[in-house]
Amino acid sequence: MIRKLSFGFFGLFLFTSGFSQTTLFDSDWRFYRGGVQGAEMPGFDDSKWRRVDLPHDWSIEDLPGTNSPFDPNAVSQVSGGFTTGGTGWYRKTFTIGAQQKNKRIHIQFDGVYMNADFWLNGESLGTHPYGYTSFWFDITSKIKFGEKNTIIVQVKNEGQNSRWYSGSGIYRHVCVGAALHARPVRLSSAESVVVVADECGGPMGRGGRRSMRAHGASVVECGLT
Repeated sequence: MIRKLSFGFFGLFLFTSGFSQTTLFDSDWRFYRGGVQGAEMPGFDDSKWRRVDLPHDWSIEDLPGTNSPFDPNAVSQVSGGFTTGGTGWYRKTFTIGAQQKNKRIHIQFDGVYMNADFWLNGESLGTHPYGYTSFWFDITSKIKFGEKNTIIVQVKNEGQNSRWYSGSGIYRHVCVGAALHARPVRLSSAESVVVVADECGGPMGRGGRRSMRAHGASVVECGLT
């Protein structure tokens, strides 16, 4: 169940019913730690990247060539538990059936730390700088229904940005949902949207609700038929 509350010059309020057919999107991602040229393009060869399932935190993994994740010279120092951030890339290829064409598709991230950029099939979805909030993108217009699609995420944790251990990467669940019907609502650039929604793991056993940010100028008001 998703409810949206938006604020702007005119105090517009939107309340919605929920997205249906929400599915966890955690398995079989490809991950690379470090900088990569062209990894945001769908044709990029990620076959040598490591397979990971989400949630994933690379800062707690052993540093290359060592048996420990800890570095006394880490930029984060004691605030980050002497762990190392840096840049990480995630890619996942998936298919959404042609029978979903009459629905609106969204992808929800329960938490990414931090300064993340997102692409679908080589087209930018947007960015999300803050590491502790959930958020989602409406990806309907960029999906190739019945064909292979690739979602790409670049995460940058440069250190010295938290008072406690934050981790690095897509450290919470991701899910994809389809709305049975939807009405687009156009918001001005002066407006922001705060969403209160079930976490991706909520209906599937983890429980919990969070506020999140909806990205993009076109916000979708969804209802069940």
